[in-house]
Amino acid sequence: MNTNVAFNATESNTVTGNVANSGGTITLTGPGTFYLEGSVGGLNPSNLSVGQARVYSGFYNIGTSSYFGQGGQSSAGNATNFDGIPNNSANASITVASGSSVTVALRINYVNATAAISAQSDFNTASLGQAWVSVIKF
Repeated sequence: MNTNVAFNATESNTVTGNVANSGGTITLTGPGTFYLEGSVGGLNPSNLSVGQARVYSGFYNIGTSSYFGQGGQSSAGNATNFDGIPNNSANASITVASGSSVTVALRINYVNATAAISAQSDFNTASLGQAWVSVIKF
């Protein structure tokens, strides 16, 4: 809980002058308005007989120590559904002034009966269960 989700790859970054990813944080450099969307991906439960694996996440402003935007959820449902999948993604927007930068992270703020995030789970293909963040600059 209260842990930044670390990302180990960048598939596409067309706004490299404005977005930098390092150690689980994303630095946004102004001027601009940025839309962020992300998910912790698939889940592996900590106890197969219990089910109910669940992780809530949201975008966190490191500088102000506060969450912003709408939260996301990955969950497994009841005890007969062991692996968890994303139910909805976290999303937020933030405006950064010219000459300023803001550091944000996709952060886990609640965990229940979960052993691992960014997991293959029910997708049957490892790449489909990965945690992800998309940043769009306006």
